[in-house]
Amino acid sequence: MALMGIRPGEARALDVADYRDGWLHISRAMKGTGPNAPIGPTKTKKPKRLPVPVELSDWIAVHVEPASRLSRAPLFPNPRTNRRWSH
Repeated sequence: MALMGIRPGEARALDVADYRDGWLHISRAMKGTGPNAPIGPTKTKKPKRLPVPVELSDWIAVHVEPASRLSRAPLFPNPRTNRRWSH
């Protein structure tokens, strides 16, 4: 994620539905440090559309079920809780 220029709060707020056709659509960020922190606009309040590197596309293909591609589930859930990561 660092190579893509995504802030930690933006990465934590990503949903499965934000990955489409090899692109990440970023328009939200988590506004606190806990897993239940509110989600609001990004720091710049401007949406970003970034191409996804092959390594991340491959990871998503293996770890994200195709049936959940349109859901609001976290793209990168904590494996212990299956919820969003805390900061």
